[in-house]
Amino acid sequence: LRVSGAVDYFRIPVDPDGDDAEAEKFSLTEVLMLRWKMLTAEGAPESGERVRVIHHDRTSLGVQLLRLDVERLRELESVLAQKSRTTKPCQPSQLKEEALVAAQKKDSVVRGVVCTVIGKKARVYLLDYGITETLNIDQLCDLPTEMVTQVPIYGVRVLLDKEGLVSAEHGSLIPNENTSLTNRIVRLGWLSPRTLTTVWARLLSIGEWNPGLENFTTRII
Repeated sequence: LRVSGAVDYFRIPVDPDGDDAEAEKFSLTEVLMLRWKMLTAEGAPESGERVRVIHHDRTSLGVQLLRLDVERLRELESVLAQKSRTTKPCQPSQLKEEALVAAQKKDSVVRGVVCTVIGKKARVYLLDYGITETLNIDQLCDLPTEMVTQVPIYGVRVLLDKEGLVSAEHGSLIPNENTSLTNRIVRLGWLSPRTLTTVWARLLSIGEWNPGLENFTTRII
């Protein structure tokens, strides 16, 4: 996600009974950086951050943070699906980089941010799944800003530390074509932000498969 000098600002509602008469302003950049501060402040390198793998290749993972309630995400996406039925799709001439969008992805509607626009298609980073997809612009509609400011962002794209892909307990941790990590729970350590949507981390261990969330994942990938 490119960070430009001109970023649209949106407002986070404040307590109407509070002393602050003005709503606090945050840019998309600042909202995403708050997530990194949360991870680096609360995460311990030794114990690791437990995440669920949504998608993977040999050098990166798209994951969801398990510290967050997935049921709340399901509820959010149900609301987005309802809103998308009455909201007009985005127009190519009006869609800009860093625009917040609700994206139709298979059987679900998910939160995203536009990375690039190419003709009638857009590269969209799916905020809750840590992956980037090329979608038709008619699959996108405007995302209400409170859907980002008032609900945590679940997804992270993880670049794997190659030096940390071997452990005494598990042997090689390098994913290959014969090993699926999808829906597996893994532990990540030494998380270090690289871009607004990407973190560098060491893969500490590969844990159990979570069959209860399988259908939730296959709706997206």
